[in-house]
Amino acid sequence: MPKKTVETAETAIFKALADESRLKILSILFEKDSYTEYLSAKLNLTAPTVSYHMDKLEKAGIVLSTKIQHYTIYSINYELMDKKISDLIRATIEPDSYDSYEQKIIDRFFAYGKLTHLPTQIKKREIIIGHIAEKFEPNRVYTEKEVVALISEIYDDYCTVKHDLIGMGFMEDLGGKYKRKLSPRESHGNDYKHFFI
Repeated sequence: MPKKTVETAETAIFKALADESRLKILSILFEKDSYTEYLSAKLNLTAPTVSYHMDKLEKAGIVLSTKIQHYTIYSINYELMDKKISDLIRATIEPDSYDSYEQKIIDRFFAYGKLTHLPTQIKKREIIIGHIAEKFEPNRVYTEKEVVALISEIYDDYCTVKHDLIGMGFMEDLGGKYKRKLSPRESHGNDYKHFFI
């Protein structure tokens, strides 16, 4: 008997977005809040069809609704829509599975504690740079010399690594001094659901 899969909140979001009419509705809502009758006329859809799509979007948490007199006004849930796609995708992965994937990437690009080369693929590069970031103590302020020395122990091209540490948000540039930020995992443990609270 096939295993029944439980739909996650993140999967529901992607399913709700996989419809052309709903994307058109969202494009209107990004411009201004709206209601069923207006959306129906604007998109040449029946009111029941618009209501059906709005129900899907609302259940996925993509839109919010407010009752004003006889109208239901719909608006974008920016708290959700401002999140990165990578965060949504990562939240669908079981922590153990993601940990295993991360470790495979680290093992592939490191040998005897030294980075052999930087991956070009962004996802893999973020994992490698994140791993290097963990060599720095969180919230401790480092001098330029200290940062260069620590990176040089791992990889010769310290300039590129330092640039990625800052650009990818692992480290904060304080004008000649640097501080590592806490990662979401350090802040919340392995519970990626914290991205959606």
